[in-house]
Amino acid sequence: MQITLANLGPRQKGTIIQIIGGRGMQSHLRTIGVREGKLVRIVTKQPARGPIVLEIDGNRIAMGRGMAMRVLVEI
Repeated sequence: MQITLANLGPRQKGTIIQIIGGRGMQSHLRTIGVREGKLVRIVTKQPARGPIVLEIDGNRIAMGRGMAMRVLVEI
């Protein structure tokens, strides 16, 4: 099942399958470790449309919901 990263619940895991966006956004996400094939886990989702904290390869990354809506994951 494919959903966006923003739709994963707290402590849920998924594998990144696609980043939807321009070259600049794709480059930025890959630089911080958000790449296709990586296993990602949601650590927390802040209320009131705040950032999402995720974990990839033991590193925690905060990401805005708009950006998280452009990352597709397989659960």
